[in-house]
Amino acid sequence: MRAALLVTAGAALLAGACATSHQSARVLAPGKTQVTTALARTSATEGGLDEGIWTGDLQVHGGVAPGFELGGRLVRTPGGGNTGSIASIEGRFQVVPERVSIALPVGVVWQEELDDFEGGNFFLTPTVFVGTDVSPTMELIAAPKLFVFIPDDGDDDTEVEIGGSVGLRITNEARTWAVHPELGIIQFSEGTDATWITFGLGISVGN
Repeated sequence: MRAALLVTAGAALLAGACATSHQSARVLAPGKTQVTTALARTSATEGGLDEGIWTGDLQVHGGVAPGFELGGRLVRTPGGGNTGSIASIEGRFQVVPERVSIALPVGVVWQEELDDFEGGNFFLTPTVFVGTDVSPTMELIAAPKLFVFIPDDGDDDTEVEIGGSVGLRITNEARTWAVHPELGIIQFSEGTDATWITFGLGISVGN
């Protein structure tokens, strides 16, 4: 799996997009909905990504119970002959009110070449969000993550890597909108020494 995963645009998309989240450490209240769009660029020190890759990101999250929200996410590279995509769903729990939450995104990454489906790999990304208020309208968030890559063909072993992100969430006092720049990193330890770095800018609306 490592050779197939690390040389595709879909792999870069997965690693980069999952390294950034563009989310607060706060979980949405029941009945509240938030829509987030983001643009990000992933580059690598080595390991099969010769040029930076741009991605677009769309997320929808909703509070379903006190201290619990559900979300969905779709990320894609720009169109053309070789397009990578990820789709995921996640549940997120508030552990410490307004300060710490835990999420478990589960999804699939795939690649398309000239409209042909090029297979996919499943993934889990357990994430801990730790936030602190710099001011009433500014939150600093650190989000360490594990990246669990699961091949769909059974020929290779599951791979676990580490990474995380740091972001600054700028919002109004009512938190009905937010601008969220974020830096994400994933370090591959098996099969390559590549470090992939993503910088993204997200905009959220809703509360």
